[in-house]
Amino acid sequence: MSSLTEYEAWVRSLRAWQRDPLTDMSQLPAIDAASFPPATFDRFLKRLNEAIGEFMRRWQDQLATSLGKASDLHAMARVLVHSREGLVMRLRLAQHPGLPQQIREALTDQASAEIRDLQQQLEKDAATRVSRMSGSSRPEQESALKLFRDNALTAVLDPGFSLDGSVQDAVTRAAEAVEHNPSQTLTDFVPARRTRRLL
Repeated sequence: MSSLTEYEAWVRSLRAWQRDPLTDMSQLPAIDAASFPPATFDRFLKRLNEAIGEFMRRWQDQLATSLGKASDLHAMARVLVHSREGLVMRLRLAQHPGLPQQIREALTDQASAEIRDLQQQLEKDAATRVSRMSGSSRPEQESALKLFRDNALTAVLDPGFSLDGSVQDAVTRAAEAVEHNPSQTLTDFVPARRTRRLL
């Protein structure tokens, strides 16, 4: 496969992946800095950056929308644990064996940092909301804060969390373990939109 064909194969797949992270990328060729002329490799890194950035913007918009629509703690928990699936897809791309090791390490480190930032933002927003509450609604708000911690996005960074695609069962079990509280509305717990440039 020529370097141009390798480049085009990766770019086409990245464009498809940013729209649908279930896109099969297993057949992509292994590449490194020597695979392309320097200018072409720089363009490849830019395309990689753009694909991840666009995917994360869409993922965060979807998370914010879904959290805003959640009517109770049970629904909120399901949103949080199902949102992990998108983060798993991001980590899987970061660890794609066809990418150079240095790029894989950088993408994985930066994905991990962004996921931790997102989790901290969710907890900060929840804690701020809790601190403003008083009276009978405070226990429900404290339950919401606990929910964000018990169903943390950072679970995908745990060594035992599978990135091989068998996420759904664990996600469903986690959501179903949350105590149902249909009286609680949680439209205030929407994370601030955050973006981070990669590489």
